[in-house]
Amino acid sequence: MVAVRVNGGKELLAKLASRCDRIATASAAALYQKALQIMADADRLVPVKTGRLRASHYVALPEIISGFIRVRLGYGTKYALPVHERLEAHHEHGQAKYLETPFNEHKSGLTEWFARKISENLERNVGVPSASFPTAGSER
Repeated sequence: MVAVRVNGGKELLAKLASRCDRIATASAAALYQKALQIMADADRLVPVKTGRLRASHYVALPEIISGFIRVRLGYGTKYALPVHERLEAHHEHGQAKYLETPFNEHKSGLTEWFARKISENLERNVGVPSASFPTAGSER
């Protein structure tokens, strides 16, 4: 058996916890940034009759649920889903599947994009904190 004593162990653990927090917030920021890109593309495709549907778009701040970072995005009218799903409907501007289409387009190269964006966010100290993020020393 080998025993190792580390001087400054508490400080080391605090630094590691701080880095974990930074990685979590940088990752949340990357997910939020991707959601904003998807929403911008969706807004170009969303059918416009009065403009109310497009104006109801939202991208919520990230939250952690069961250890996973989640960002909700969508449109907030009662008719958003039927307009999205009706493939047979004709629209003078826009199309059905206005949110699904850009989501699918953004799937290509996603892993590499996230790795690059998280790294950039860490370098630039960009992060999106959330009330649901575990913090150093908390037990969730």
